[in-house]
Amino acid sequence: MYQNYTIGQTEFVLNYNYDLPQNHVARLISDFVDSIPQDVLLEDSVAATGRPSSHPVIMLKILLFAYSRQTYSGRKIEMMLDENLPMRWLAHDYTYSYRTVPSIIFAAVSTLVS
Repeated sequence: MYQNYTIGQTEFVLNYNYDLPQNHVARLISDFVDSIPQDVLLEDSVAATGRPSSHPVIMLKILLFAYSRQTYSGRKIEMMLDENLPMRWLAHDYTYSYRTVPSIIFAAVSTLVS
């Protein structure tokens, strides 16, 4: 992989250092999900090849926050990831496609049912 190559262009760097209030619902969701033991959320067999899969802890935080805002559509959740600062804080500035969100929901439901 190569480093970014710029030819004398100026860069406009945005400062994304934002923090949420201590009583924000996103912090409550984050603390709740972090309190769940890792062996419950993580799978034993993860594929070693291909693109790394999305971390289940981050996806669970995203889904719980979206559901708390009554957002259930994958496309609307993707839009929240772009526009909503608490959602970006929960996702650690990762972006996910609208196709990724329903697949995570399906995997979570099938895991809970079995």
